[in-house]
Amino acid sequence: MKISEIKKEAKQNLKGKWGKTILITFIFELITIALGFVLGLTSNTFMYLPIYLAYLVLIVPISYGLMNSFVNLYDGKEVKAFDFLDFGFKNFKRSWSISLNILLKLLPLIAVMIVLIIATIAINYFSPSHEFNILVYIVLIALNIALLIQSFSYVASIFISFKYPNLTGKQCVELSSKSMNGKRGKYFGLILSFIGWILLGFLITLIFIFILAFIITMLFSIGNSLTTNSLIVITALISLITIIITYIFCFILYMFLTPYIQFSQIVFFDKELHDTIKERID
Repeated sequence: MKISEIKKEAKQNLKGKWGKTILITFIFELITIALGFVLGLTSNTFMYLPIYLAYLVLIVPISYGLMNSFVNLYDGKEVKAFDFLDFGFKNFKRSWSISLNILLKLLPLIAVMIVLIIATIAINYFSPSHEFNILVYIVLIALNIALLIQSFSYVASIFISFKYPNLTGKQCVELSSKSMNGKRGKYFGLILSFIGWILLGFLITLIFIFILAFIITMLFSIGNSLTTNSLIVITALISLITIIITYIFCFILYMFLTPYIQFSQIVFFDKELHDTIKERID
């Protein structure tokens, strides 16, 4: 299938399901915002590390459950708004098994990057070198690209775990790696095809910032007829309104974009990988 056909089928499958997928996404986002808020409150305290670890422990099964709800909706099954939480925590061990096995696959590249960064800090401490630092940056960029490409090999692991619950987390990751061979470029193209929506959000944000800057400039240009306190209050009010409008727009865009991207990925896994996965299992 072409990428355009994958996205078209995703939109067709979403017909009559937009409300449910947006509601589920909204609940998921509220939970992540709440967890992030608690994490932010402890940012300068000794509780930050344990809270951060708790955040990681919780977000993995919750995200796992979210994807399961989308897959079930795609398959035409009945899904309730909070099912993703129930499924995620019931499969807590399985979600973490998959995540840790993916991490183990990526660990060699991550280890090389960490060692390179530590070595660079040590070398610069004793003998700073601008040319050496540029070379390190280039190598780090190359390693990040390699890490990204390798990570694409394991994107189907969760989908496989839903379709074949008898497989272990390790088997799901290994099967994903084999099934994605020759498909990573197409998957990258699919993800890249959504960049326009992301740029739209960025562009709207820039427009609102420009409008805000223009209004503030105009206010200060007529500042002689306003008191300093009035200027401060009006500027603060306009800034707040602009921030709120921008956030609401980006949030709404995210609410629609998340199900669209997730369903497009599910179509990709179902149409491009399903037969390959089945053959390898049989």
